[in-house]
Amino acid sequence: VRQFTAETAASLSSDPETSEALRQQFLAAQSAGKLFNYENEVYDNTGFMRNSVLSITGGTDKTGFYFSAAQKKENGIVNRTGYKNTSLRLNVDHRITDNIKIGISTNYINSSADRGLTGNDNNGVTYSISLSSTPNFVDLHPNAQGIYPANPFSASNVLQTIALMRNNESVNRFTTGFNAEAVLQKGTKSTTRFIGRGGVDFYDLVTDAQFPRELQFQNVNKGTSIQGFTKNLNLNYIVSLINNYNPSDNFGLTTSAGYTHETGDYNNLLNVATQVASGQTNVDQGGALTAQQFKNKFQNDGFFVQEEMLIKDAITVTAGLSFDRSTNNGDDTRKFNPYGKGGLSVNLTRLGILDGGFFDNLKLRAAYGQSANFPAFQSRFTTLVPSNIGGLQGSLVNIQGGDANIKPERQTEFETGLDFSVLKGRLNFEVTYYNKKIYDFLLLSTVPSSSGFASKWVNAGDLRNRGIEIGVNARPIASKNVKWNTSVNFWFNRSNVTKL
Repeated sequence: VRQFTAETAASLSSDPETSEALRQQFLAAQSAGKLFNYENEVYDNTGFMRNSVLSITGGTDKTGFYFSAAQKKENGIVNRTGYKNTSLRLNVDHRITDNIKIGISTNYINSSADRGLTGNDNNGVTYSISLSSTPNFVDLHPNAQGIYPANPFSASNVLQTIALMRNNESVNRFTTGFNAEAVLQKGTKSTTRFIGRGGVDFYDLVTDAQFPRELQFQNVNKGTSIQGFTKNLNLNYIVSLINNYNPSDNFGLTTSAGYTHETGDYNNLLNVATQVASGQTNVDQGGALTAQQFKNKFQNDGFFVQEEMLIKDAITVTAGLSFDRSTNNGDDTRKFNPYGKGGLSVNLTRLGILDGGFFDNLKLRAAYGQSANFPAFQSRFTTLVPSNIGGLQGSLVNIQGGDANIKPERQTEFETGLDFSVLKGRLNFEVTYYNKKIYDFLLLSTVPSSSGFASKWVNAGDLRNRGIEIGVNARPIASKNVKWNTSVNFWFNRSNVTKL
């Protein structure tokens, strides 16, 4: 913090009259013992933190449960700031019969954050920005009637801002996951199981920011009330059938097929009222009100089949095919696009080819797979924005255009490598080469102004990533009293836009 003298105080202005007034102001403050350390006053509070947890576990031979309740509270180092939350968790697993078991896990969190007014800004009103231009000989404290003086060196009186404003965000969040497993068929060589898993995530955020008209920087807005909410509901589940067929100890097949489903529902609303009546906080008490709202809904669906073959516990062959679709796709939201995958790994030591040689374990592997990255919400549409001219409400076309034929990115990757260990497992290596290609990658692109738009999402081109990953893990010492493990990883990647 700058330490002022009468001369440096006078140098804050090039006007002779103002300069002399600043000199006298400093001398008067100095003689009255009113040179203040505002950094200490604002940030030197001791924040007390508390965290309490109560948990209970128990059950029977068929049912197990876990319950916990927790509360956390943190006071900020700035007055009237802090964070607190309360959480409840319950997990239950139950075996209905020897062949059927179910489980559920739930978690609820309620939190509240008093955030204050911090960070960078262009108006000079946040705590640190206001303090950066406030000399220590200016008195910002309230008088006997509780009225704060204006800060002549900044757009805000930081002490007044801390005392009168409010910036709170409260969150209620509920998440739950469930699973069910059932053995549908069981024989000496074959077993068929049903597996279902899913979850729900509900998020509810409430924003409440109050800037009363008494604040120095509210001389234009005459009091501002900002209130809003965000509600977000995500749901997903997967159901599958899995068959394990083992005709012998040296051969096994695992066949699986299933369906996946995912939905999202997002709604954000923000109301900003200005010219709010003194002592009032409701947005309907303002002379002017603006509102913004954004909604987003999507649904993704998919089917998949997969076959995995294991030979002599040394050779693994995998092949799979999935069909996915999304409401964010532009070409046809009802169309399922296919994506394939395959893999092969061979453990040469388990096969006996390198048994007893230099290598303790040596495995060769290769895999190829495809996947989708769906377009962002709103990339399909050209939205309308509100317009109000002379009190007449209407709509204008957004400057971000939509593409009704937008396609998902298709990502393909080939990977191959080997894993081996030597010196009785004390030195382990993993070496991998990969070649990943992304076709029709998505880009928010600047478009010619003659199109009538400023930007739009497009399938802009193709991208390739190639690289090598090497990992080494060593155990130089492994005695009864001393164990030493060390790892070294090296990788490089070369990225290239092959089409734009």
